[in-house]
Amino acid sequence: MLIGHVALGLIPRLQVRLYGEAGPNLVALDESERSESAWDSAVGKRIVLGNPPLPEYLSQLHAHDEAHQDIHAIFREMRQLLDSYSAEQPRMYIGELDVFEWRVWSSYYGAKLDELHMPFNFGLLRVPWTPEDIRGVMDALEAVVPTGAWPNYLLSNHDMARIASRVGMAQARIALMLLLTLRGTPTMYYGDEIGMHDVSIPSSGIQDPLERQFPGLGRDPARTAMQWDAGPNAGFCPPTSAPGLPIARDYRWINVIAQYEDPSSMLALTRAMMTARRASSALQHGYISLPGRRAACLPCFRSGGHG
Repeated sequence: MLIGHVALGLIPRLQVRLYGEAGPNLVALDESERSESAWDSAVGKRIVLGNPPLPEYLSQLHAHDEAHQDIHAIFREMRQLLDSYSAEQPRMYIGELDVFEWRVWSSYYGAKLDELHMPFNFGLLRVPWTPEDIRGVMDALEAVVPTGAWPNYLLSNHDMARIASRVGMAQARIALMLLLTLRGTPTMYYGDEIGMHDVSIPSSGIQDPLERQFPGLGRDPARTAMQWDAGPNAGFCPPTSAPGLPIARDYRWINVIAQYEDPSSMLALTRAMMTARRASSALQHGYISLPGRRAACLPCFRSGGHG
């Protein structure tokens, strides 16, 4: 699958047109909730906290330039543009939305399902890892997904700690099983399929500007190179090169090749769950029901489906 990435700025329509002609299957829109026409309305409204002061964007009160209503017209226009390229090869339009008010989040599908195909759902990244809290995200999401639209879930991304570091390796296996059986499109962050964890980055190796200015807020630990094998640099780059960030010390056994033939590995579990999902119309397309709440577990049932 080819993926195109659009940062919402001065020329998003041109970027989408270029991607449409180049042929990516998927176009992801970054910072989708911002509005061009409202961008200047917050400039000058500064919050100065800490020493040094916050970066420019974080130092502003964003009262009028996030979740602004006129962004929907832009989304509809960009969706129409993408759809015009979809006759021969369908395109998919995804938004990277940092939105946790679920009715606002669901509005980005569009009143006529004519905006984003899939606004990313980051709900599971920020809740305590308990059955009750996970159930809360699922209930809230199912209550607002528009008729005819399709939900989605993910467990990690490039801005948050990896799932294995947040909940531990044993629960990361449970989380992966949950992700691949929930109703909706699962999105897996690279390395989660083998249980990669965050890596401690020495001060000399920091790449993230946020960490340089605000120690402890950096995102580098979750952005280290994919661990392919037990060779130099985990097989990510030639031995004569250096990856941008340090490799995890345990990469010699947390890597694709080491786990490929191990039936008890995280990779084996991932492959088994994906095989089960592909073989089940209920898991791919079916309904989900959530029985009565239980403190110690999260029961859910999938049924129906087609295809």
